[in-house]
Amino acid sequence: LRKVLCLRRKFASGVYMMHTRETAEKRIRQLNEDQHPLGQYLVDQLRIVDRAKSYLDTPIRPEEPLDIIEKTILASEHRSLLQTLIDELGRIDRNEALSKSKQEICVTEFGARGDGAVDDGPALRKAIAAAKAAGNGVTLRIPKGTYRIEQMDSSRNHLLFAGLRDVVIAGEPGTTIVGTGVGTLLRVENCHNITFKNLALDYDPLPFTQGVITEVYADECAVDWRLDSGFAPLTAEPFASKKDGFGGKILDIETGRVLSHHGLEIVSFVELGNGLFRLEGDPAQYDNGLDEKLIKVGTPLAVHTRGIEGRPPAVWVASCKHIDLYNINLYASYAHSYLLNDNEAIKLFNCSVEPRPGTNRLTVSNADGFHCRSNRQGPYFSGCKAWRNCDDTSNLYSRAVSVDHILDDTHFVLDARFRPEDKTREWQPDIRAFREGDLLAFIDPNTGNMDGLVTIRKMSDYDWHGHRMLMVEVSESLPSIKSQEDLGKPFPVPKNFEYLYKEDPSEVFEHFVVNLSTKSDGFVMRDCTFGENSVNGTKLKASHGIIENCEFLRHAGEAITFCMRLTWQEAFAARYIDVCNNLFDSHAGIDSTIDYPGPGRFHYGPSYMTGIRVTGNTFKGMEQGSFGLSLHNLRDSEFSDNEFSGSLTIFDDCQRLQFRGNTRNGEPLAAPDIAPLF
Repeated sequence: LRKVLCLRRKFASGVYMMHTRETAEKRIRQLNEDQHPLGQYLVDQLRIVDRAKSYLDTPIRPEEPLDIIEKTILASEHRSLLQTLIDELGRIDRNEALSKSKQEICVTEFGARGDGAVDDGPALRKAIAAAKAAGNGVTLRIPKGTYRIEQMDSSRNHLLFAGLRDVVIAGEPGTTIVGTGVGTLLRVENCHNITFKNLALDYDPLPFTQGVITEVYADECAVDWRLDSGFAPLTAEPFASKKDGFGGKILDIETGRVLSHHGLEIVSFVELGNGLFRLEGDPAQYDNGLDEKLIKVGTPLAVHTRGIEGRPPAVWVASCKHIDLYNINLYASYAHSYLLNDNEAIKLFNCSVEPRPGTNRLTVSNADGFHCRSNRQGPYFSGCKAWRNCDDTSNLYSRAVSVDHILDDTHFVLDARFRPEDKTREWQPDIRAFREGDLLAFIDPNTGNMDGLVTIRKMSDYDWHGHRMLMVEVSESLPSIKSQEDLGKPFPVPKNFEYLYKEDPSEVFEHFVVNLSTKSDGFVMRDCTFGENSVNGTKLKASHGIIENCEFLRHAGEAITFCMRLTWQEAFAARYIDVCNNLFDSHAGIDSTIDYPGPGRFHYGPSYMTGIRVTGNTFKGMEQGSFGLSLHNLRDSEFSDNEFSGSLTIFDDCQRLQFRGNTRNGEPLAAPDIAPLF
């Protein structure tokens, strides 16, 4: 046992890293020859591991202090990426052995009928409990049919999969699960080695309704709107319970794509009869009345309930390891369609967010398609689709948390308040995104300095002025950290620094903590289609990733934005990402930026992005005054063999960018074309 533990320590420390990497490559080659379904995933992960090693081997620039810290972080990331790859190979071998048992459970054994009429929730929950108890590779079968769920648990979940291990949940083409309440439809928590297959997910009643604008009163910020047949009026649930207005999204008359994230903010309505409503906007948000070029007679308008109490995602996967989703098709959601957080090696194959085929639905939800926060490795998207959701199609990031109180130089109380058992869904930092052994960076937003790089030794709850917070014991003494308590702020405060900075530019802020183990390292988007949504194709604040052979189509915003937003406490910028052989046919192409409120203020991480390779892509649709590239805060990156359209602007806070072999509108692109700041 001592020898085994010693070997494990050496593997973790990198002593045998080359040997394990070579062994992994041989096994991956064999699995590819056998056409294993995870073959491409393994190839992509090995590519990411090797790229991280290549950057690790580059010389340190002593004139750039952050470069030394970057190399320290990179070594940890490389070890973690390689270990996850090796773990996945072990999982494949384990599942091959488990598959020989051929044990099955069917939901019909527990009384599920799948006729769309009765409440199948109790029967499905019993079947899930039986599958959890069985484990060992059991398959839980859900035959073709419509399974209606009338009741939710105390945390507002229709179906909860918690603590399952070594289980396959297998639907069939035509297996549909329908939720009837304002809650999460499918929640997966603390599971290991789980596979979901062939499920369609929907709601009844829908979380949105839709109709057509019949009259515009621009000066009064109001429209008359006729409800489409078959959709719920605003006087019915779930709309009747919402007290603070609705979001109205404007869609293109000809194509149906979502035109803007800021459509019509509805503060009140009047029912006029015969399916006609007068929708009244907030005049304070429209200085010159409604934009009649955007909002006009005949325009489709969808009305959403994103702000409804709880803001539940439809699919919520949290704190899981090695979880695969195949052919999960989502047709409606109250907020984010998929919320993925604190997972390791989560993979989605041919999963979708789109209006239900065969219907006249205009949209899916008024939030992100794939919202990915603080994941430990991944997610991996292959052949996935996000279409006509009214926000970003995908968003990958982690959050910084404040230091609220200091017990001594190694014990710190952090503002991580959200817990799975909480009934509310406030968007506080999630305590599950911290584990013993995680690598933490303590950052001073007043100076931009990283004043500590330590690991978590122990964790526990801590009551701070009546608020349940997280106390961490760290590996080294940090004597110069500032807390909210030190600054005379003994209460949790909203961390929307985009506005706090503007209100008091001289305010001193406490240190922030970034968990460097939860940055979605190893994410991949391959052969995916994202489009016709109200904001961006994807927002990336993740590291060590690949975006390849995807289509980004007719977004209202940028196809890809590498950014860090103060508004969302986003921590650490995009690093080491390959963007290859994609089609960008959108309002705008690729931008990179880090929000800064003004001189003397800094973000929670390095002040730049690095290691972005954009090669072999086609940019279309940006000729009418929009941009193909708009780059801030980017270093040591490459743009080669791309066909651009639109303007190309590189600002003077970029450093060491390489451009070669690119064209624009069919003509070779020379360096002066990127002037004046190239």
